[in-house]
Amino acid sequence: ENVKNVEETLMWTVYYLVQHYDACGARERALEMGKNGVDRWPLCIEMRLAYGKTLKHAGDRKAAVDALDEARKMDLADRYLNHKCAKYAMQADNVEKAEEWIAMFTRDGDLGGIQALYDMQCMWYETEAGDAFMRRGEYSKALKRYTAVMRHFADILEDQFDFHTYCLRKMTMRSYVQTLRMEDHVKTH
Repeated sequence: ENVKNVEETLMWTVYYLVQHYDACGARERALEMGKNGVDRWPLCIEMRLAYGKTLKHAGDRKAAVDALDEARKMDLADRYLNHKCAKYAMQADNVEKAEEWIAMFTRDGDLGGIQALYDMQCMWYETEAGDAFMRRGEYSKALKRYTAVMRHFADILEDQFDFHTYCLRKMTMRSYVQTLRMEDHVKTH
């Protein structure tokens, strides 16, 4: 049992050191420790995530997506892993693969999940997709995604009128004041 505790302690120490070296800018050391950690503890999802994050910070976005995809495959029911993997794929300009992964967890999978994300006003997706399309030189697709973000903000501003009457009717003054303060900064996103 003591050997098990030592091994587990070593694993988490390596995990935190990978993140520490990455945060300090010692990328080579972080990459080396991350690779060794993934090789030694292949079933540790967190180690793969830390290694993928370090690869992304080192500029190897394709390898970062591959590292996160390996983690995602270890737990296909984990929405967080799926989201992170899709986001990294977007940042590696692989929008199609990201949309395929996103579709796994949206109610509108036959449309690629895109319509469901639009309906939920999922602006991180539209911003990341727009950035990816810009880097790929597909300006019309990028403009479509950026316009969707602007439409969401317009919807938020339009919905505030319904919220004013609701708050006054239900007497939820704390929520009302928070909304008024948020409206002052809604476009500073």
